[in-house]
Amino acid sequence: MKKSKIIKVAILALFSAVLLTLNNVGAISSNPYNDWKTSAINYPNNGQLVPAGPITITWDRLSIDSHEVIGYEVYLDNVLQNSTIIDEGDIFSCEVYTTKVAQHQVKILAQLSNNTKISTSARNFYISKKGMGFYSGNGYSAIQDAQNMGLSWYYNWGTAPTYAGTCPNQKIDFVPMIWGAYNGSNEQLTTIKNAGYKTVLGYNEPDFVDQSNVPVATAIANQHYFTNSGMRIGAPATAIQAPNSEWFNEYWQGINTDDIDFIPVHNYPGNIGVTDKEIKDNAKSLLNFINETHNKFNKPIWVTEFAVANWNPYWDGYNGANEANKAEVRKFLNYVINGFDNNVGLNDLEFVERYAWFSFDALDRYGGDSGLFNTKADHDKNSMLKIGTLTTLGNDYRNLGNPEGYILPNLMGEIEPSIEDEYVDDYVNVMINGRSENVVLGSKFDKIDTPVKDGYVFSGWYSDEACTKEYDFDSIVTDNVTIYPKWLKMHTVTIDGIDNKVIDGNTAVKPLPSVKDGYVFKGWYSDSEYNNKFDFNEPIRGDIAIYSKWVKLVTVSVDNNKVLIESGTVLSRPDMPIKNGYTFAGWYSDEACTKEFDFAKPLLEDVTIYTKWKKVIDPMEKEDQTTSINSVKTGDNFAIQGYVLGLIGVMVAIVMMQKKYNK
Repeated sequence: MKKSKIIKVAILALFSAVLLTLNNVGAISSNPYNDWKTSAINYPNNGQLVPAGPITITWDRLSIDSHEVIGYEVYLDNVLQNSTIIDEGDIFSCEVYTTKVAQHQVKILAQLSNNTKISTSARNFYISKKGMGFYSGNGYSAIQDAQNMGLSWYYNWGTAPTYAGTCPNQKIDFVPMIWGAYNGSNEQLTTIKNAGYKTVLGYNEPDFVDQSNVPVATAIANQHYFTNSGMRIGAPATAIQAPNSEWFNEYWQGINTDDIDFIPVHNYPGNIGVTDKEIKDNAKSLLNFINETHNKFNKPIWVTEFAVANWNPYWDGYNGANEANKAEVRKFLNYVINGFDNNVGLNDLEFVERYAWFSFDALDRYGGDSGLFNTKADHDKNSMLKIGTLTTLGNDYRNLGNPEGYILPNLMGEIEPSIEDEYVDDYVNVMINGRSENVVLGSKFDKIDTPVKDGYVFSGWYSDEACTKEYDFDSIVTDNVTIYPKWLKMHTVTIDGIDNKVIDGNTAVKPLPSVKDGYVFKGWYSDSEYNNKFDFNEPIRGDIAIYSKWVKLVTVSVDNNKVLIESGTVLSRPDMPIKNGYTFAGWYSDEACTKEFDFAKPLLEDVTIYTKWKKVIDPMEKEDQTTSINSVKTGDNFAIQGYVLGLIGVMVAIVMMQKKYNK
């Protein structure tokens, strides 16, 4: 055997919390490891019927450039196996164990250096305990003729298969046997091991003179050859039941029992009775013997020979000619395999790894009723019997002991069905905003709901911590990844009591001033005292309040002509107006012109200013020509012109004062 590197597999805790909304469309075709995932497992084949007990799982190495494969995990029926993994270069192997007759699944997980695990497809296969011992000799092996019986293994009492051609029971495991302590038998163990076999059966009925007839001392002395072979060793199968066998008990005392992996047993009830109770009693007796053997020696059991036969020279009731007796044997076979009442049958006894009914010739005088198929010897006795055709009991055996869901090949072993592997998604770790999620490798995932953070606004998902490269949600996920949220600090800009949010470093939007009846807008300020004008071109770096400044308007009326000016304005004394025929006598705050208007006082409310005129009396004139503007007639052009010019001068002066103040 090549030098192997042993890798110990430790059971790891598994976790899965897929919280993202996944888009798995194209996930299978997008997984870069698909070639390995779908073809790595070499044994067992999909849908294969595999013998119970130890099962050597083999698979190809995962070779990738992006990451190092640091180990493998083997799962049987979704349970991590705490087993030794053997590295043989491009091939790995691991031994798992089960005796449950059922459909099973195995998958291999490759653990990468980035903590990602890549799984093979789940390989579906079946476990069966059912086997057969096929006679082989003189260049002939009965296996080449017997119709298919749904077997998972066989042996021929020899060290190698004697038939390599196509046959109905092909593609099943062969188990070699060292039949006896004949010359060269010990060396045969090396030959068997070099041929790739992992299990070997010990001597066949060494306690019988008519069989291998091996002295117990010889068996004990030769035990080290078996042990040193490194194969899985079956103890010698005695003809006398092992718990009661003097030969076997002496042998057991003389060896290191740790060197024995399982105990093969034989059992041939000679008369199973005719009533159902009698048949059940005999089936129970056989099952009790098997339980007793296991309890005493604490080893798994192989029932390598069992059948109904009677070697009484005066009674040949099981010679294959009595249909009633055949029916009894059929019942017995069913009870032993499937169990009955509270008795657990071979199929369900966990410590029973395998069993093989002994098929007599169908016309054998002592055990013909136990024959499963017509042999050459049967054909020689009755040429109407076709060699290899299953007997009624053979059809029973074919249909018993099969795992649920397993579909038998046809009788010629053709059209062997298979069950497809099940694709297994792989997962990578996606760290999102400090939270770990598992996402299907090779899939896409939808954008995550927008997160919320007090005082900030979310600005997108990024693949780097500095948030310079936006994450592409259209890309497939093939590796562990961290996705970072980008947050922008928000500031509150309160404009006249209304809060607005502005991103740090941005400028506030300058609003259009509203209209306020009786007031004039004077600008935006950063203080409520209106000392500092606010510059909307400056970036916002913190919370701030902005105030609009309004100044109240007051109405100044002069001789029924009105103008609006800002409250608090101090009017400058205007130039004297001119009115033909009159002399200007001052500005007054009352219509009777008794109280002179105070131009030094700021205007805080509406005001009416009155002009006072004194008529100029010309001695040459005979009568008073004074006329108010309201009573001047249309034809008095000269008087009107002089007065209006004077009034216009007053109003212009007021407006100019307002403009000067506004500056």
